[in-house]
Amino acid sequence: LASVGSFAFPLSPRDVGAESVDDAIQTLEKGHAPRSMNLRESLDRSEVHAIQRLFEHLAVARSIQALNMSCNHFSDPMCWSLERLLEKNRSCLVLRLGNSRLTDKMCAGVMGALHRNAMSRVTEVYMGNNFAGTLAAESIAQALRPGQGGLQHLQVLNISHNRLGDAGGAMIIEALHSNVGLKTLDLGSNDLAFKSKSAFCKTLRSNRALREIRIERNPGLEDQGLLDILSALRFGMHS
Repeated sequence: LASVGSFAFPLSPRDVGAESVDDAIQTLEKGHAPRSMNLRESLDRSEVHAIQRLFEHLAVARSIQALNMSCNHFSDPMCWSLERLLEKNRSCLVLRLGNSRLTDKMCAGVMGALHRNAMSRVTEVYMGNNFAGTLAAESIAQALRPGQGGLQHLQVLNISHNRLGDAGGAMIIEALHSNVGLKTLDLGSNDLAFKSKSAFCKTLRSNRALREIRIERNPGLEDQGLLDILSALRFGMHS
């Protein structure tokens, strides 16, 4: 497996490290065109109307390529506004939502919104340290299967430290059987076990796109499970 680095942008005067939602709104309303916006730990649940206003601006922003909304505590109204943003935005390449207390339903909604946006250009999604479970796994699997949808350009997916479980992990892995875009997949710490191992063994015999797979901190995959996955990987590389 070859390591694939994250998409990064050099900082420039047009990049924004927003101190508050109001700062971000003012930046956009003044006609500035930042390439990235850092809203890490900036979204206050009590300012839901301001957040909705900001997300409306971001939905139609043509310059934003990286959105960092990690380490926030999303409420249902905030997540609904986020979904509308993701259904419309056509410029974002990198989306960070790690450690944002997103429920299983919220995670599913985010992935579903990206999938519904046929004009989405997103290549990297980071949703580690949330509460993604079966609903999210189903939504992710649907988005990763070949066909029409807004995640056809996705190259990096980090869903580590969630609650996918063995069945959820297997759903996602099986969906990659014919996927030709995803290069990096992080499913670390998700209680993967026998079903996920079996799915990996089948998928890796045909998938030629994956370059990096992270599955550490899954006790159910230790020892023989890892050996079987490695064997399937070697078979795929030489077939």
